[in-house]
Amino acid sequence: MKSKTFIILLALCAVLGLLTYFISGSGKQTAKTADTASDVFLSELPVNDITSISIKDKENTLELEKGESVWEVKSSFGYPADFGKIAEFAKKLKDCKVGRSFEATEDMRLRLALYSPDEQNVKELKDENKGTLVTLKNKENKVLADIIIGNAREAASGSGGHYMMNAGGNTVYLVDKDFKFMDKKSSDWIRTDLLDVKAEDVEEVICKDRKNDTVLYTLKRPEKGKNPEFVHPPEGKKMIPSKINNVFSALGSFKIDGVADPAMTAADTGTENICLIYRMFDGTEYTACPGSASKEDAEKFYFRASASYTEPPSEEKTAEDAETAPEEGKAEEGESKPTVVLNDNADKADKADKTEEKADTGDKAEDKKEEEKPDPAKLKADAEELNQKISPWTYMIPKWKAERLISDPEEFFEKPEEEADNENEAPPMMLPQ
Repeated sequence: MKSKTFIILLALCAVLGLLTYFISGSGKQTAKTADTASDVFLSELPVNDITSISIKDKENTLELEKGESVWEVKSSFGYPADFGKIAEFAKKLKDCKVGRSFEATEDMRLRLALYSPDEQNVKELKDENKGTLVTLKNKENKVLADIIIGNAREAASGSGGHYMMNAGGNTVYLVDKDFKFMDKKSSDWIRTDLLDVKAEDVEEVICKDRKNDTVLYTLKRPEKGKNPEFVHPPEGKKMIPSKINNVFSALGSFKIDGVADPAMTAADTGTENICLIYRMFDGTEYTACPGSASKEDAEKFYFRASASYTEPPSEEKTAEDAETAPEEGKAEEGESKPTVVLNDNADKADKADKTEEKADTGDKAEDKKEEEKPDPAKLKADAEELNQKISPWTYMIPKWKAERLISDPEEFFEKPEEEADNENEAPPMMLPQ
């Protein structure tokens, strides 16, 4: 073989060697590409078999468990959980697709925070090296998945994704889902919707001091569709309509922030005295009892609620009461009552036509009203069902919600303007004599 040909072959071999080196990486590099970018990390996860979920990091332990009828947040005293959120989380885990996988060396696990929060046997381990342990089990308490979710992928390394691995495994997976904002507190997983009382359906609100058995104030609508008013307002004071409207709308789209320990008494939470009774036009009644501020968080207040139903008096009964009530200007017994004599036949005919027309339209209106009239039995059953759900619990609500449940009647009225006096002025300078 000629030397020139030999040199060319050596050069080609060198180029091929360099290409192989850069394609496969150096001998020290352990990372490898997955067979396909669509490999699913938990492809065999039986989502419908999951009956418990545990999420644990270095600060929190969250436990979700499927009860007899609903999912519960076991770490929040068994309060009902947000099932939609649980289903979304399980689906997100199952849909994780693997982009890369590589060996889980000690250095790699430290850097990517892939050690269990319970790990104690690694010398250089710090809190920032610990990830979030997620354990899924079925009704036989069999572990369906036990994974550690570590750090999110750094922006400089690519777009999105998260590092995770099987607990006890030796392979790190980069998946396409982001768990950076995963909720880990029990209060983040409870069902937050509590009440949705529409202000326009509230007939009256009665604020009571149950300790002293007194009514502090009453707010009432003269009739449906009219603005609520303060019943028997004090003389000489100007009312603030927005305050009344705030009370009437306070239970609309009412959400909670958490639940208190059921072992706490009404005296512990300050919910034993003041209560606001919301009476609806249809007979449903809601009782809202704001309590004191939490000792752990001054921006959170205790709150209790209940529901009941009392069928309102029928229109026929109301009409009977109106008929038996004394009429204004009615002649006393023994006095002659003035009468009006109609002598015009045209007036008689016109009256007869109007009476017939009124009867016809009245029948139609009555039929329509009968269709729209709510079923008292259903309203009572709904109120009892709601009461069973909400009355056993003491809730945590934000301060601004508690403040809308006004207990002091003076807050509904403007304070009198302060008269100008010398107290707000600087004292006159006294010259020495």
